[in-house]
Amino acid sequence: MPQPPAPPAPKAVTTSSYDVVDKTIEEMQADMEAGRTTSQEITRAYLDRISAYDTGQFGFNSYTTVAKDAMKQAREADKQRAKGKRGALLGIPIAVKDLYDTKDMPTTNGSLTFEGFRPAEDAYQVAQLRKAGAIVIGKASMEEYATSGSYSDSAYGTVWNAFAPSRSALASSG
Repeated sequence: MPQPPAPPAPKAVTTSSYDVVDKTIEEMQADMEAGRTTSQEITRAYLDRISAYDTGQFGFNSYTTVAKDAMKQAREADKQRAKGKRGALLGIPIAVKDLYDTKDMPTTNGSLTFEGFRPAEDAYQVAQLRKAGAIVIGKASMEEYATSGSYSDSAYGTVWNAFAPSRSALASSG
């Protein structure tokens, strides 16, 4: 049976002048150190990419939650850098799997059972990332309770493969 044509994709836009595509953490750090960019520019670029590629009818669905305060975290990292603080993760946006507790975002383990659950404190690993100055930009989607090894079907929707968009990203950490 013939399928109706897909609706046109919305035009992807960014307000960031910094291109994060194919950049390593080391390259982003070097660019911040050299004054070529800021944590705010990097974070805005990633937030815009999440908005463009992760949501909607044909989105990858790779995030369960995006941090509402990501830009605030980035501003703070830039302030700390201006005061002389340094570190390998200072100002770098990091997504954490939705099984790690975060005090400022829900932790669902990919299950509707935990929808809206807000832990009182960060998991040790998340606390260490924050201590190092990382921006916890959001919670990466995952297979419900990390139980599958062959398909990434979260209660919040299937996570699609960026390299083969008609396929699941596979496994618990899709």
